[in-house]
Amino acid sequence: MAGLLLLNLGIFAAELTTSRLTDDARTAAQMILRGRYAVLFWTSIGLTRVIPLILLFVGVTIIPIQIVVLVLLAGILITEHIWIRVPQLIALS
Repeated sequence: MAGLLLLNLGIFAAELTTSRLTDDARTAAQMILRGRYAVLFWTSIGLTRVIPLILLFVGVTIIPIQIVVLVLLAGILITEHIWIRVPQLIALS
């Protein structure tokens, strides 16, 4: 699970910071990283990717693995909502 979390964080970093973004993709990335959805995005990344990753390395004896997995699933739901919603907000014309 720790490897998949690290892979997921790497994919987010690559998708949002690559230099080959189109203008619309760059606008969407700006909205996610520093705009309207920034607080929700960074909160979900911190609470549902970074903290479970730390818990997995420190030891799961503090919090049961079922709770960690539920938090991860909630984070996936939030980030996927942002990932789908933001490009729909960009004007087509």
